[in-house]
Amino acid sequence: MKKHFDEIDAIKGIGIFNVILQHSIILYPIDLHQYEFWNTIYLFLKAVSMPLFFFISGLCFSYKGNYLEHTKKKIRRLLIPYFTFSLLNLILKIMFPAAVNEKLEVLSYLKQVLLNGEGYWFLYSLFVMQAIFPFIE
Repeated sequence: MKKHFDEIDAIKGIGIFNVILQHSIILYPIDLHQYEFWNTIYLFLKAVSMPLFFFISGLCFSYKGNYLEHTKKKIRRLLIPYFTFSLLNLILKIMFPAAVNEKLEVLSYLKQVLLNGEGYWFLYSLFVMQAIFPFIE
């Protein structure tokens, strides 16, 4: 039977709120980073949010000894959303180029998605870590 800890859910909620707040401190159309207050908050959240996310992921990590089943589960939970959102992101960037702050090169974007975890790098990184961890353990 799995144990449930309300404290971990609370920390997850704080982490989610931090990431949303960090991404809300925008550069375009108004550069909030030019204001010391918002830039300080942004830098603090940037330093705390993702380490917290990976810390919680590590706390919740489990491996039961069946690598094939473990990997299938991680593909469903991490890689399918990663590739789905990356594809949707690409489609939106192609359909609405004026809304994107950077020039889009499709082949370069696809290379980044396959090799570096472009955009949704945290899903990509979690999959790689959880695929490697059973060998380290």
